[in-house]
Amino acid sequence: RTSSVPRLRSNSPLLRLARVPVPLRFGRATRCLGRARRERNGAMASQSFPVITRCAFGGLGKVSCDKTAKSVRRGSSQGGSRTAPRVNASSSPPTTLGGMCRMDDGTWDGALPPRCRVSKVAGKSPDTKPRRNSTVSEASRKLEAAVSLMSTEAYHCEDIATEETHEAPDFSWTPTGFIPDHENNIIAHLFGGGAACQAEASAEGNQSSQVLFGSDGDEKSDDAAEAAALIAVFESDKPNQEIVTAETTMQQTDVTKEIAPKRSLALSRYKDGTQHGPSTSSEDCEDSEKKEEMEKVVPKMSAEEVVSKPKKKKLSGVPIIFVTSEVAPYSKTGGLGDVCGALPKALAAKGNAVVVVSPLYEEFAGVAPTDFSCQVSLGHETHTIRYWRQHKHGVTYLFVQHSSLQRGGGGKIYGDAEGPYSDNAFRFALLSLSAIEAPLCVPWGELFFGGGVVGAATKKNFTFTSAPVFVANDWHAALTPVFLTARYQSVARSALQNRLDWAPEGSCEAIARATCVTIVHNLFHLGIFPADLYRSLHLPELHGKEWFPSLRWRWGAGRGESMNFLKAGLALSSAAVLVSPTYAKETQTKLLGCGMDGVLRSVGNFGSDADFGVMNGVMSGNLIGVVNGVDLQEWNPGTDIHLAQCYSADLAPGETFTNASTGKTVFDVMAGKAANKASLQRELGLREDPFVPLIGFIGRLDSQKGVDVLLDVVPRLVELGAQVVLLGSGDPGLENGLRQIEMNFPGNAVGWVGFSVPVSHRITSAIDILAMPSRFEPCGLNQLYALRYGTLPVAHKTGGLKDTVTPDVGFPFAPCNRDALCVAMEHAVWTYRNDQPKWQKMRLRAMRKDLGWDVAADKYERLLKRVAAPAPHALNHESLRESNSALAQIRASEDTSSEWKDAEKRAEKTRIRASNAPDRDTREAETTTSEGEDSWARKVQETLKNLLRI
Repeated sequence: RTSSVPRLRSNSPLLRLARVPVPLRFGRATRCLGRARRERNGAMASQSFPVITRCAFGGLGKVSCDKTAKSVRRGSSQGGSRTAPRVNASSSPPTTLGGMCRMDDGTWDGALPPRCRVSKVAGKSPDTKPRRNSTVSEASRKLEAAVSLMSTEAYHCEDIATEETHEAPDFSWTPTGFIPDHENNIIAHLFGGGAACQAEASAEGNQSSQVLFGSDGDEKSDDAAEAAALIAVFESDKPNQEIVTAETTMQQTDVTKEIAPKRSLALSRYKDGTQHGPSTSSEDCEDSEKKEEMEKVVPKMSAEEVVSKPKKKKLSGVPIIFVTSEVAPYSKTGGLGDVCGALPKALAAKGNAVVVVSPLYEEFAGVAPTDFSCQVSLGHETHTIRYWRQHKHGVTYLFVQHSSLQRGGGGKIYGDAEGPYSDNAFRFALLSLSAIEAPLCVPWGELFFGGGVVGAATKKNFTFTSAPVFVANDWHAALTPVFLTARYQSVARSALQNRLDWAPEGSCEAIARATCVTIVHNLFHLGIFPADLYRSLHLPELHGKEWFPSLRWRWGAGRGESMNFLKAGLALSSAAVLVSPTYAKETQTKLLGCGMDGVLRSVGNFGSDADFGVMNGVMSGNLIGVVNGVDLQEWNPGTDIHLAQCYSADLAPGETFTNASTGKTVFDVMAGKAANKASLQRELGLREDPFVPLIGFIGRLDSQKGVDVLLDVVPRLVELGAQVVLLGSGDPGLENGLRQIEMNFPGNAVGWVGFSVPVSHRITSAIDILAMPSRFEPCGLNQLYALRYGTLPVAHKTGGLKDTVTPDVGFPFAPCNRDALCVAMEHAVWTYRNDQPKWQKMRLRAMRKDLGWDVAADKYERLLKRVAAPAPHALNHESLRESNSALAQIRASEDTSSEWKDAEKRAEKTRIRASNAPDRDTREAETTTSEGEDSWARKVQETLKNLLRI
């Protein structure tokens, strides 16, 4: 912490010292131990009171030398003893030393490494040669020679200030750094019974004339106490306080030629009077009263207490706010609830602060009301929103309570028997507004960390690395980026600056910088609503700036305009995520883009809807695909409570063990699958046969899932000797098809109309083959569950199925028709019957795949950190005040008036970009290009696409 250190002269008295204190380096500073000098200003109680101080190896700020000791020779024949120069240790490491420079990582750049092992040499060998090609100065070379003499047991009468022919000791690199290779290695003694040695040294009183390199017992105890004291200073470092330096007095005798520093161990004394480290008594005190006074000021601590003192770990992460209409286990109708129930937990496990905002459809177990509420203007009136909360797994689940949302969960979330609710636009617009208001109304200790004493303490110890990022899921939350940009950031001076007096500290600045990412779980649902509802959204229209173009959606010539919530959310978001890489590419084509292919291409291609083929979305990185994970605790064949027999891929054939948590016996894969198959056959009334291939289907009954194609193939499967089990509900015609199959093939086929979670677990574990002939599949979860349970999928190569079902763990096929599905099924059945070794290898490979959320969470975290804006200083003012109050005061006094203008400028740029986004459904758009324009460009494009497919 000092700016500069003078360079050592070649004739400096320091270089003529017979001994130099042993340095031990911790981190960026080194520390040494020496005897304290007399404090002339009266700050110290006694002239012999010692202190432990931080110093660099060469960080010697002052050198005062006795006039009578101008030349000190190690081999002097004169009698008596002489006092060596006294050295004032610096409180910070130097930047230069004897021609060497200190690097940023704390090492020294020079001819010799600053941390090296000094080999013992008895003296100068007659056949030694001077070291050549040296880049250090003469002074540093002499200093190295002086250090090397610390480890020798005898000296030769030789002046340290020799000529260039001086013999340098043998140095070698060591990974631990600069540790002299002598018996007083304090690191070795510290881990070899240092505490006992220190206690022994304390009992003996630490005589004032201890010899640094004396007998083995003395040096062990002395080094142990010394190391403990050094570590104590390092662990309890106070960076903002000045440290009183120590002065080391050294003595040389004619008989032993050894250095005997008169010192005893004590604490590092700070200017504020606090001291840290082990303490021992001193016999150099002038009288017993002063000694007792010192012992009162300096409490004694053991080495274990000093070393084991814990340091408080600083937490940091990105504030993430999920907005979703479903979150498992509270509300769920499909994969959306599963993802929003598992992904936030995975992100929170990585250290981020995560909140999930969802409607309170009904009272959920464990969810309690809070004292926080907000008022929002929507639909030509003001509505009061109350928040309910539950904090678990590091995630806060915040539920929005309003009468329009409380219509029941499950199948009543989006509609009833008569169809979707007519006010769904209002209901989910209310959800988006409530999510943005939450960080402005709820203190962040309550919002992110569960509140209470623990939440407040965590908030003080947490550093938000960025402004919040909102994650909108599907069209239900797609108005979140619309409201965030239009109703808050575009009018930041009126909507946010006016709340500074009562909003949580830093929340207004955080919302002004907030960004949004939209996740599309299923593009088939867009959120299309009449255009006359636009006024009910209360979007600002100042100076002719309208937000309707970002919502506009056209259906072709003469069909008018409407609002597309999902299109607006994608156009106003910083990035978009689809639930698999293949699905992200497929949705940018007319075939599977659901009319939104142009919008998605504009998100990934810097605002252009041009079709660049395989390069779509690659250059900007704003449109990516991430495969979902599975809950490894819920879907675990070794602990699943719904199974008749648990099994594990970690067990060899014939091995078993008892699970202590469930009390069940866990078998190997072959035994477990066979037991579950027999149990399911008995439960469903199928012919019990352990060798028959059992094929299953689990899912929603509609055309997207390809159930009609599967029903056409069932007769062929029964003909091959297989059994078929189908579970699901949905389209009435397909439900009748399931019943008809069961009637036509009794004992070999079962059609279960409905859905049951325990039954789905039992089917997944019992079947050998899972059929997934989906025409398109954004991600798919059933194939992931099947792989986890050792069931091999037969899946159409589309979307997430193409990314997860590869030939080494399944049987992909294309196209999605009866013939292709029959070929794939015949291949799977033949492999099961005729090549069991290959089948078992594929099964074990599937079960050992990493299907958890960690991989997906890493990709999401990288994207969220990339699009997030820097955190405003006010957001971390509380935690900064705890660590650095001076800097916190400086930050608090900064002018933030430009914050609101900058937010309005960013919002205007976003509005212009969204207004230029495609607004026409490509499925019904009229073709306006002439045949001449078509003839060449379209043929080339189709040829390239066909080559890519091949």
